[in-house]
Amino acid sequence: MEKEKPNNINSATCQQVPNLLSSFVDTFVDFSVSGGLFLPNYQNTPHPNAPVDNQNYENDLKTRYPTPPSRLVAIGDLHGDLEKSKQALRLANLINDSGDWTGGSTTVVQIGDVLDRGGDEIKILYFLERLRRQAARAGGEVITMNGNHEIMNVCRDFRCVSKSGLEEFRVWAEWYRVGQVMKTLCEGLENPKNIFEGIPKSLCRVNHDGDEAFVEGIRARIAALRPSGPISARFLSKNVTVLVIGDSVFVHGGLKPEHVYYGLEKINEDVRDWINGLGENYTLKHFARKKDAVVWMRDFSDDSKKKCDCTALEFLLNTIPGARRMIMGHTIQKNGINGACENRAIRIDVGMSKGCGNGLPEVLEISENSGLRILTSNPQYQNKYKAYLDSERKEGLGLLIPEQGPKQVELPMLHPEKFGKLGIDPPKGVLCYGPLGTGKTLLAKAVANRTDDCIIQVIGSKLVQRYIDGTLEKGMYYIFDEVDAIGGTFFDDVIGGNNDVQRAMLKVANQLDGFDA
Repeated sequence: MEKEKPNNINSATCQQVPNLLSSFVDTFVDFSVSGGLFLPNYQNTPHPNAPVDNQNYENDLKTRYPTPPSRLVAIGDLHGDLEKSKQALRLANLINDSGDWTGGSTTVVQIGDVLDRGGDEIKILYFLERLRRQAARAGGEVITMNGNHEIMNVCRDFRCVSKSGLEEFRVWAEWYRVGQVMKTLCEGLENPKNIFEGIPKSLCRVNHDGDEAFVEGIRARIAALRPSGPISARFLSKNVTVLVIGDSVFVHGGLKPEHVYYGLEKINEDVRDWINGLGENYTLKHFARKKDAVVWMRDFSDDSKKKCDCTALEFLLNTIPGARRMIMGHTIQKNGINGACENRAIRIDVGMSKGCGNGLPEVLEISENSGLRILTSNPQYQNKYKAYLDSERKEGLGLLIPEQGPKQVELPMLHPEKFGKLGIDPPKGVLCYGPLGTGKTLLAKAVANRTDDCIIQVIGSKLVQRYIDGTLEKGMYYIFDEVDAIGGTFFDDVIGGNNDVQRAMLKVANQLDGFDA
């Protein structure tokens, strides 16, 4: 009796074994180095409501999204802190306790600087990639960007790397080698490339005091992140460097007109090609590695300056069709997310990583009607802070308000016990001083409203009443009543109708002439 010959189906199955084994090994290594994550397959069917742009996950980088999503969330620098990264995402209800995507059709922009200063850099890269795939299937999108620290690491500039970061890459390299060895045991697979090729085993220029693990961490980092490296090509090459969504421009450091004239799309393409090992080019030299590069400049984000150059910013935004604001990271905002130049410049790096500030996570939310809202993990502002921003928007006083003042003024009034625990006497009050008409009274009223306290206003004329008789009181009343009557004409003649000066002078008259109030 003749044996049956293998049919075509069995033959095809046998031919797929090497590729199946290779895929299994890759999944095994990914699971081991990512902290136990399984990445959803790209080939899974997307959510039926997913935008056309999300149907093909391997598309070229997209620089412009003319139609903004109904909800957009921007997250600042993460710097190797996975725990704080998850806290930031939970603030906006984007993930659940298991770390799975719950943001629906929300679009998320991470402004760059995942690398350096912490020990969870690789884990965050895998975590964001997992969310990217989950979000795409739910109709949302996760967009990651390059910051200056991504560029630094591809350039082998490790000045801001932590010891825990080196250890994470050393462990990654060990697992990567295990995967390569496993693949060599299967016939039909090409011998894997040695990722350490060209990297010396001894680093004589690095002060490591004989610490072999330190040296191996440096070597692993070079291998993983250099152009066309396994980590850089897989993760960083998918990052955009400049992004425009609706009327919002996203960039890690900032933009200048020459960047726009060169071409935002071209900047993204050139940086991607360099990360993929296709050679260094004009963009890297002029737009990514100089002090005023798109990932390095601080012209509009340095909060130590009293104000941005709003004229320059407005001119820049006018060079980008439809642009209304620029959203930046890079520079830590000690007082939280804030805006400048009437919210044309919005700074969202709050230094949340334990490696650089350990600040409280905050994220920026942009709603469909262009409303801006800060979501914060600061317990002092939970719920109340969100309502405050909403009420300010209704009153037309600004969509995004820098919070330097209220946090310092309100805390001792709302939570004096916190000062006691630290052995500090809370301040008894705040002295507001300055010329008339600068908003001191309005500030006092606003603080009183926020803290549910009463406000006592003392007018000079009331004090005068205690020391003068009725005749003199009436005399002063007549004098300032006349000033009130002629105030407008008098000021027009003397100061040319300067409304600010008029308001201040009339305020003086009103304060002194307070007897009939």
